Amino acid sequence: MKKALIITLSLLVTTSILMAFPGRFPQKHQPQSECEHREKSRERAFHDHMIDLKLSDAQQEQFEKLQLQHQKNQIDLHSDIEKLELDFHKARKDHDFNEMKSISKTISEKKYELNLNKIEFQEDKWNLLNSEQKDEFDELRKKTKMKSPEFHKEQK
Repeated sequence: MKKALIITLSLLVTTSILMAFPGRFPQKHQPQSECEHREKSRERAFHDHMIDLKLSDAQQEQFEKLQLQHQKNQIDLHSDIEKLELDFHKARKDHDFNEMKSISKTISEKKYELNLNKIEFQEDKWNLLNSEQKDEFDELRKKTKMKSPEFHKEQK
């Protein structure tokens, strides 16, 4: 009985310590920012629309190649940004302000490249479609947009 009580108390103490300092311990799954969540939602919606557009086998193969290349590029760019952020924190710790400025500029350029990569991916996907599929896609997007809460906020 005493062992069970001691184990329970030690678990409670350990849990309360872990909860008191959430930033000190690595999180396996960090919550997505609203922007990342919106981007993933758009990607899922676009993918769903692509299914509705009845792509040919050749189009589907090209789409999958584009998507794979885009994901690899995004991973590389995110990784580069994370490494630069580590370098930035080290420079800040060392009070190396010139290095901080340089790294900050490089991070901004990488983020610009990240956004540019997303736009180019959208353009490449759009260029895969024929004119009827583009018209159908626009119709599907209008229907989807009308269902979204953001659409109704814009209308007020």
